[in-house]
Amino acid sequence: MAFLNKINFDFLRKNSPNSSEINPSAPSVQSATPKNLAKLEHEMELERQALKISSQQLHSKAKRGIGSKLIWIAILIGIPVGVIWVANQPYPVIRRPVMLHAPFLLLPSYISMDNHYRQALVSVEQAEQLIEKATSPADLALGEQKLQEAQKHLDQLPTSFVNDWSEYRYWWYNSRFSVYSFNAFRSQVGQLEAKVFQEKNAQSLLTDNMQTLLNAKQQYEQAATVTDKQTRTAAWQTALNQLEQIPNQTLAGKTV
Repeated sequence: MAFLNKINFDFLRKNSPNSSEINPSAPSVQSATPKNLAKLEHEMELERQALKISSQQLHSKAKRGIGSKLIWIAILIGIPVGVIWVANQPYPVIRRPVMLHAPFLLLPSYISMDNHYRQALVSVEQAEQLIEKATSPADLALGEQKLQEAQKHLDQLPTSFVNDWSEYRYWWYNSRFSVYSFNAFRSQVGQLEAKVFQEKNAQSLLTDNMQTLLNAKQQYEQAATVTDKQTRTAAWQTALNQLEQIPNQTLAGKTV
């Protein structure tokens, strides 16, 4: 009987609501879930930071790669440009060896000289027309401006360069430039400059003495005594004498 009671007791204990196969001392599922989520979030944050650092490193490497490529491109372009620039300097010590061994490097010099020569030719022709056939002081001023332009272009043709120009003729480049025409241009520019100087002096004489003449005439008409009239007459005569000294071939001489 006691044995049956023991079996019944054991059966009731196993099937009672308080009985469970889960160990009461073990942590519950609800308490374990927050810890697992926090761990996952921490791992995801670490992965995100790792990806960010990796992308920054790749971007930095790409920048360094582009920068180094640009430096090498600049070097590759700068070396031949520098060589051509040195070869075209207007120094016979540099130019003669280049002319003998690599004349094609002097092509920029040929083009530059030819361009300045042609520009000087045009400017001198315009200046000559304006100065020789001037009808007003404005024509003379414009002619002087054209002379200055021509002079600037001629100054770009160094003397040593001009003297050696006859040696710088090749089948692949030719120009109408010649030392004779260069010297003729220099002489023509000098003559036109002298003419402009003469015209400006004549214009100044005309302006100053015409004003003196007008003043003397007004003062003579206002003179109250014979002495004052004689003084004004003398000033008047002096102004007329000055006007007669203006060269007839000048624009001012033609307007007197």
